[in-house]
Amino acid sequence: MRYTKDFKLEQQNFGIQIEALFEQLGAVKSTERYGLTMQTKVGPYHVNIYPGDSKTELGWVAGRFDNILAAQQLLGKGMYDPGSVGLSGKWNHHFFEGWTAEMAVAEMKRQLQKIL
Repeated sequence: MRYTKDFKLEQQNFGIQIEALFEQLGAVKSTERYGLTMQTKVGPYHVNIYPGDSKTELGWVAGRFDNILAAQQLLGKGMYDPGSVGLSGKWNHHFFEGWTAEMAVAEMKRQLQKIL
């Protein structure tokens, strides 16, 4: 995909639509270093949402669980396995070239259903 005004707009839409999804699913604005926090089956999940700032990244969601062990039991444990929870409790989601904001929202919703 060429880096165009349309892709830049899609990156902005990503941030808006992903934040709306989190809020729709019960996330609230956080006063901590993360922008949003939502309650899950395994405790709080804190996230920041980053629209892409490159020619190949639509955007990404940086997330971390408070209860690392419970999150690893639910989602799997591993540093490099997609969908698993790292040793620090991170559960991040990256959306690169070829994704649209709409596709990213659908995938993020599917991923979040695992923890709600």
